[in-house]
Amino acid sequence: MLRHARGHVDEAFIAARKRKAIAREARLYQLLYAAAIAASTAAGSSAIALYWLAPALLGQPALRLFLLAEHGNCPLIKDMLKNSRTMRSNAFVRWFAWNMPYHAEHHAYPGLPFHALPAAHQQLAPAIEVQASGYLVVNWSLLSALGRAWFAPPPLSFLPTGAFAGKKDLSP
Repeated sequence: MLRHARGHVDEAFIAARKRKAIAREARLYQLLYAAAIAASTAAGSSAIALYWLAPALLGQPALRLFLLAEHGNCPLIKDMLKNSRTMRSNAFVRWFAWNMPYHAEHHAYPGLPFHALPAAHQQLAPAIEVQASGYLVVNWSLLSALGRAWFAPPPLSFLPTGAFAGKKDLSP
């Protein structure tokens, strides 16, 4: 949001005609947040911390796990049926999240009411490129890949050409 408020809306999947509106909206949100903080501070109230900051800080870790599963490692392209992941999840999760496990469908048709997403999934399933069997499976896969990348030895491409005299050149 901070980048967008400064006018840096350069994500490839955002249409050029929408970029000014996104920057304007980010500036408006920042203004509203600043006004809410100023009003709470001026009133000597802890309401802003109690009702906005604390829930946001406490809820973000769980929300991140949902968002990572729905968007992580998906292609950064404009096609809404390919740039987010639909999750095959149990009835409780679908109910609790207002059918957001049908996430590609939600992005493709954002005006569709939550209760119509399962029917949309029946129609769109063959066109949805990224589907997974659940939030835990996807998060475990993403965290495992991150762990492998974190602990993997560095690539040898940083070595100068011919670094191993008399041996096969390992540079790209």
